[in-house]
Amino acid sequence: MNRLAKLPLYLMMGFAGIFSFSACSDDDNKVSSTDGLISDNELQTIVQQYVDATVNPTYKLLAAETESLANSLADLRDKVKNGTVTDAEIKNVCDIFLRARSYYETSEAFLFGAASDYGIDPHIDSWPLDVDELKTQLSNTLLFAKMEADETGMYANSLATTLLGFHGIEYVLFRDGEPRTAEALKGNDPDLNNLSGYNEIVYATSVARDLRNSCFHMECAWNAQAPQSHIDIVENVCEWSASVVDQDYTYTDKMLNVNKPGYGFASWKEAISEILVAGCINISDEVGNTKLGKPVSGDDVNYIESPYSHKSLDDFTDNIVSIENSYMGGREELRDESKSLHALMQKYNPTLDTRMLNAIQNAKAKIQAIPHPFVSYIQEQTDRTAGQAAIEACNELSNVTQDINNYILAN
Repeated sequence: MNRLAKLPLYLMMGFAGIFSFSACSDDDNKVSSTDGLISDNELQTIVQQYVDATVNPTYKLLAAETESLANSLADLRDKVKNGTVTDAEIKNVCDIFLRARSYYETSEAFLFGAASDYGIDPHIDSWPLDVDELKTQLSNTLLFAKMEADETGMYANSLATTLLGFHGIEYVLFRDGEPRTAEALKGNDPDLNNLSGYNEIVYATSVARDLRNSCFHMECAWNAQAPQSHIDIVENVCEWSASVVDQDYTYTDKMLNVNKPGYGFASWKEAISEILVAGCINISDEVGNTKLGKPVSGDDVNYIESPYSHKSLDDFTDNIVSIENSYMGGREELRDESKSLHALMQKYNPTLDTRMLNAIQNAKAKIQAIPHPFVSYIQEQTDRTAGQAAIEACNELSNVTQDINNYILAN
């Protein structure tokens, strides 16, 4: 999946917010229509809280968990090779994977920035996995030897995106919603041309190192205070830039240095619009009309995220949580609602704020109301009522977020 292809959509929606303030209902605007009602100081406080309590902490957690995943898979690889691996050890790696996966999904309301500018999101989160090409890679002695010797993840980095990231690792660790067994990984896999479990774990380890590097890249490009060891891998091992593309400052600097020469945003309202439109609407639209929409409509019944772990619906719910964190003033453990978009709208337009709070909760509830697992729902059931209800809930979330963006730009 390449979210960069969605750029025209959210830019168009942003322009609609700038030039079509009349899209807001009369009720939404009756608190005040006076220009300059909302102060720059209020918006600056929200943006500061956003980077401090939503973006940077999420990327910090993601970087740490993907590093743990890469290290744990390397240990698992050695135990599979020696024939000493246990079910408990595999389960532990699966748990680490699921935590890392959740942290990534809760970052998807801020894919603008490094994730998009450096093409990281499609690199680590494309699906469906190309299992046929994976068979080719692991069956080729020369290619497998390169993978086995890949201590940095840079060989994996050269593979096609349909072999990389979370879903390649997921395929190795899970089948039918359950962790693989020690017996399975000690033997040969009938789903992969009878290749050995060791071949699979070597592949997963190499891909996990590339995943770790990519997550370090997002962390460092946003936060100059990221661990030096992470910066060293990004800049010296991978030879990537730990900053905004072609600049010497981070994405946090870009968000906070508004209306200053050489930085990105001409006003605090423009920075807020980036959060709401390029961030929140982009992902609510994708969940509703692509992640859910393609399989539910029958347009592509194989376009199912996280089918091997059976965590599709948790992924979608975490995407909505990423919007919630962006709106409410941070991740739950760091949240300060007094410095949030929620507080701003509660002050100036409580009607819109209530709509937003209800839309967030409704989207999460409707997604979780779809029969689990999502892959079975799509492949085995013909009644799409629950899926369509979730799509409609995501679309309402996009609509109210756009109305909030319009209101802030107009006031």
